[in-house]
Amino acid sequence: MHTTTTRRGLRGAVALSAALALALSACAGDGDEPADAAAAEGGDAAEADGDEVAADLPATCDATQGVTDDTIHITMLNDLSGPTAALGAPDIGAAFTAHFDAVNEAGGIDGRTVEVEVLDHGYSPVDAAQRYEQVRTDTAMVASVFGSPPLEAIAADLEADCLLSFQSGSNGQLAQRYDTIYAPTTTYGHEILNIIGWVLEEQEEDATFALAYQSDSLGEAIRHAAEFGAEHYGFEFVAEATHGPGDQDMTAQLQTLLAEDPDYVVYGGLPNQLAALSAGALAAESDVQFISATPGFVPAVLGTPAADAVQQNVFISSPYPEWEGDDEGRAAMREEVETHAPDVAPAQGPIIGYATARVVGEVLELASAEGDLSLAGLRAAAMQLSGFDADGLLPEMTYGQYDDAPRVPSHASRIWQPEEGPAQGMVPLAEEFESEASQLYTEPTL
Repeated sequence: MHTTTTRRGLRGAVALSAALALALSACAGDGDEPADAAAAEGGDAAEADGDEVAADLPATCDATQGVTDDTIHITMLNDLSGPTAALGAPDIGAAFTAHFDAVNEAGGIDGRTVEVEVLDHGYSPVDAAQRYEQVRTDTAMVASVFGSPPLEAIAADLEADCLLSFQSGSNGQLAQRYDTIYAPTTTYGHEILNIIGWVLEEQEEDATFALAYQSDSLGEAIRHAAEFGAEHYGFEFVAEATHGPGDQDMTAQLQTLLAEDPDYVVYGGLPNQLAALSAGALAAESDVQFISATPGFVPAVLGTPAADAVQQNVFISSPYPEWEGDDEGRAAMREEVETHAPDVAPAQGPIIGYATARVVGEVLELASAEGDLSLAGLRAAAMQLSGFDADGLLPEMTYGQYDDAPRVPSHASRIWQPEEGPAQGMVPLAEEFESEASQLYTEPTL
């Protein structure tokens, strides 16, 4: 049974929320996170199926650009100076680049050196569009873009130019809407359905839920999936609250949520706001639990006044593994990042960047093996990816596996609890969990 919120408790929550807003200001942002040379086990290329690649590709798809006899030039758009830089975006880019440094050291892709150009968009959609104009005719891929708003700003141009792109993070709405945008692993929508399913299928079958999310494409992606989960499992949200992407004071939202005394709050947003809600709930003597997808947590919150609360009442769904581990994929990740990006601290962000690089590298390997590094050839190679798991780093993924969601490669995620100590600031509670609802869900084209 949950503790009734007292007036004194809410006053304490207000004060703590204000203090936490100041403590988290260094990592405040208005977007989402936040995430190879050798084929992984089960990752051999399937025979190309012409039906899997659209027959009416624009004429630009026939072009080969950014490729010479000696090099393959790819681009990453990242936030090196803007509001999400403090959330670890530069380390995501450094880990991404580290993988290709290691690939080049081992001989490159079929003898070609992979050149990674990293451009700063400052988390600005306008700047992202300007950076894109610099490279749109001379890069083989805008291989990775950090953040949904910057990627959304160039998505239509990427499609028109037939340029393949993988998001650093997995807002599946963009992958569902635009033909050349691919999620590098399980999407945020499927992540949230997995953790709802984990609660109902593994923990409390009669749990009650409230819903809170930020008013942007990230929040909408999670809201839509959460509502699908409610319909699938036959429950209704007892309360709902929204906030702006840059809001810091969560007092009003917290009061709305706690008034109905839910067991869980499904959250769609960023770490600073989730931490404020978490700390406020603890101060208000509520034992509500918050459940979130990957973007809701970064280890930095464990250095704020919210640390105790987040470790007690937050659970995270994310497909990425622990930094430590004996499998081949993580051993390679640690070696490559520590060798080629030694200033990067072990954390979830670098895992996201490195994992995305593994997917991009595998697509380049497949296209090169087919002898077709044209823009159309790269897209065809992505759709050939079958059973790839980056040597155990990711859930097994296959693009084209689902007819109604061809660029959602996997549906599984891990369930985590924040905890100081591990490199990623979390400990695993469930490995590669895939809920009933996640298996049935199709991302919207919002």
